[in-house]
Amino acid sequence: MDPERVAALVVEPVLGEGGFIPLSETYLREIREITAPQGILLIADEIQSGFGRTGRMWAVEHSGVVPDLITFAKSVAAGLPLSGVVGRAEVMDAPTCFAWWEGLNSPMRGGSCSRAGI
Repeated sequence: MDPERVAALVVEPVLGEGGFIPLSETYLREIREITAPQGILLIADEIQSGFGRTGRMWAVEHSGVVPDLITFAKSVAAGLPLSGVVGRAEVMDAPTCFAWWEGLNSPMRGGSCSRAGI
């Protein structure tokens, strides 16, 4: 596949629904070595494994890989329906949808951008 057609690669550092199997650290590092030079975002899905559940804040930390974005939920709010995304500033600051709405200070603007991307 042409790398120009790939926006991101999403990985679960610990496969949750498949029996809680961690990806090998070598595999994660090799993925990063492929995605970084191509400009492909690496997104770590830490919904089930993040927020201290593996002994580190994020499961991906065990490999030494620094993803562009990390998604998290579940353990972050002790059962409440809360989730989030953290990442590199240049990635988080990149969305420009609703730029015409620049003067308004609305919490809905960010949510609309994320829904538009999904």
